[in-house]
Amino acid sequence: MENSAYSDVHISENFFKEPLISEQQQAVMQKIADIYKVHGTVHPLLVPPETNLQGKGNLLSTRIPKMQQIRQNILDYAQTQEGGGSDGDFALHAQIGLMIGPTLDQILLSQFNDPDRTNKSWMEIDELNTQKLQQKVQSLLDEQTGRYQIFLDRYPDFRAALRLLTGDILTEKNPKKLDELVKNFEMCAIRETQSGMSFVTLLGMSESWTLESDSGQLPHYRLLEPNLRIIMLLEPKRKLQLEDLYQNLYKLVANYYQSPKTDDGETSAPALVAEIAVVSAGTEVLSQSVGEAFDSNGLVFLINQIKNRASLEKVYEEIEHRGKFPDYSLHLLSIILLAHEAGHKSRQVKVAGLEELVPDMTTLLAGIDYIKASGPKEMQEELLENFILHSLGEFIFQTQDNDAEYRRSSYYILNTLMEQGVLVYTDPHYALDLSKLDSFHLKVQKDHAALLREDDLAENTPRTLAEQFLRLKLGDQIKPLVDRVMRGIELK
Repeated sequence: MENSAYSDVHISENFFKEPLISEQQQAVMQKIADIYKVHGTVHPLLVPPETNLQGKGNLLSTRIPKMQQIRQNILDYAQTQEGGGSDGDFALHAQIGLMIGPTLDQILLSQFNDPDRTNKSWMEIDELNTQKLQQKVQSLLDEQTGRYQIFLDRYPDFRAALRLLTGDILTEKNPKKLDELVKNFEMCAIRETQSGMSFVTLLGMSESWTLESDSGQLPHYRLLEPNLRIIMLLEPKRKLQLEDLYQNLYKLVANYYQSPKTDDGETSAPALVAEIAVVSAGTEVLSQSVGEAFDSNGLVFLINQIKNRASLEKVYEEIEHRGKFPDYSLHLLSIILLAHEAGHKSRQVKVAGLEELVPDMTTLLAGIDYIKASGPKEMQEELLENFILHSLGEFIFQTQDNDAEYRRSSYYILNTLMEQGVLVYTDPHYALDLSKLDSFHLKVQKDHAALLREDDLAENTPRTLAEQFLRLKLGDQIKPLVDRVMRGIELK
């Protein structure tokens, strides 16, 4: 990409020098991680590789009791952290999560246990827990006086989301109508974020992603899977930093998709919900999401649910490099994850099986562009080296994903870094050669453009390159590095 293509990207020279998370909120993140550890698990939760549909159901059954204990412990912690005690915003959000979380968990479990595998509403699939959910939420909404009434007056969009949770969502099974209901929930979260509230509740419902078949294909039926995330807003200064990063990344990503412009010539970036996850339920009990492109015009990034920390540390041990592990690691991970979600919002890929590869390509392209466009110039080579090392940490971890689409994408990125000479193997050592980064960038850019051309072809038209990518395997030279990095890392 020529410099003129990102001449409108304006980046603060201090971005990599200032922390993204305050000390106070780092303490909250650590406490939540410690609570999970007490209950014999890790935060963020994930689905181990090669877990089939039955295995996911079994995993959910064992985690549900632990998750309710975790939610209780988070409530206990929230009540001690605020001057308002049990009436503080953190505590009241956690209390509501404790109240409705178990029913959302059980509805999801009933979806896994249902033998019919047909489109069903929550009421049809689990009448008992759906009625419990409706009654609990309605009791909150009906309170005329007291702490919940005052609390929901402060959080009107949370009240609106709860109202939605007592309505058609319980009985609807038409996929198109469910899509519209999901967007309504998302808009409540977006409005809460934009209003500057301290907390946001995302009652986003996912569409059968955890119920995909053992072959990795989405099911032929559609169910609305319950999902609850209660999230703490970043402090205003830090949120502005992340918002600025996101806006610039979105412009860079959009260049590779020819995304539509607004009337003033700017690329229109979806709303960003960037926060710290504190309470989870539903599908989050299986796998806690770090990023997600909304069905509506927005995306979420949960900064404390990044899953590749252990693999990243091992990458720095296994690959020869000049510097030390950087203080700005979270900044680099934010670039990778926000650019990926921006790719999803820029293009809905039609070729089944490549939905993650296409945005992962522009993650690397836009990430490199961003660093080359940003200051300070004296740090540029150091930043590029650390960006590639962090990308390796992300994509090596992704080779173990339970979803074949993520594994396939990681194979392409890792193989191409090796084939283009950015990653060099001299048995038994690996090293980086940044002089080959431009050739890597050009190769990925060409492959990305070719995939988009094939994606635009009419249905049932042969797609030679796409079919080639669908058969991708991990290259022999990169396998030893993946094995060494992932050795001893528990995926549970």
